[in-house]
Amino acid sequence: MSCQPTCNNRTLLLKKEEKLAKLNQTKTWLKELVRQEPWRKTEVIKKMEIVDSMIANAMAESGLLVNKIARGCQVCSRLTKQH
Repeated sequence: MSCQPTCNNRTLLLKKEEKLAKLNQTKTWLKELVRQEPWRKTEVIKKMEIVDSMIANAMAESGLLVNKIARGCQVCSRLTKQH
């Protein structure tokens, strides 16, 4: 059984989605920066690698949360059994 609508995992997933949106916006800004200031390409490449790594981590964490929500976390399972 999936998690309750008020489960903390759902809130955490929403925060991860917000984080991913911000990271993707940062990536867009970095691409624009290298177009406007090509002499900063090396710096931008390094920053882009950091952002890509952060995106990969956030995606992995989001995937785990989705699994927990779909299967039902321990807290929600206990609440369901009590009712």
